[in-house]
Amino acid sequence: MGVRQANYFAASYAFPRQAPSYIHGSAAPAYRNEPLAQPARTRISTIPGSGKDAALSSTLISVAKAVAIIFVALALLGIIRVTLNSATVTSAIEARELSSQIETLRSESSTLEVTQTALTQPEHIKDQAKALGLVEPSSVTYLTFGEDGAISSQTVSMDQGDGDDLPEDLDNME
Repeated sequence: MGVRQANYFAASYAFPRQAPSYIHGSAAPAYRNEPLAQPARTRISTIPGSGKDAALSSTLISVAKAVAIIFVALALLGIIRVTLNSATVTSAIEARELSSQIETLRSESSTLEVTQTALTQPEHIKDQAKALGLVEPSSVTYLTFGEDGAISSQTVSMDQGDGDDLPEDLDNME
């Protein structure tokens, strides 16, 4: 394929024209010697401005830049203020939640203390033991260990039951 033929096909695809004519008895398109149509181009030119307009526009641009910088600075200050207010509100909410938890735990603690006091009463312990089928012993034997390794015992009958006749060593034990 020659250069001219390649340019013809490229131009025909880029700038559509009439359908190519064919030579009788040949499948090849006929060559035309006419130049390809060029698209119309717009000419752009610059027009020099006067010095007064250029000075005015540079002053206007400087003022616009200053206003934009001030606007950005105020926007940043606003964002910082909103962020700090949000952190303050979040801290206040967390403080209220903690105060509520402290109050709840204090009331639970006082409830547990009352329950503990009621459950450790000797009468309650005796009632629970009887409910479980336990009976009071008829006598209790106390063993005391001496420093020299000697063991002594004392049996106390529960019929006497005041606890006044406990061994003296038991009163001194921690």
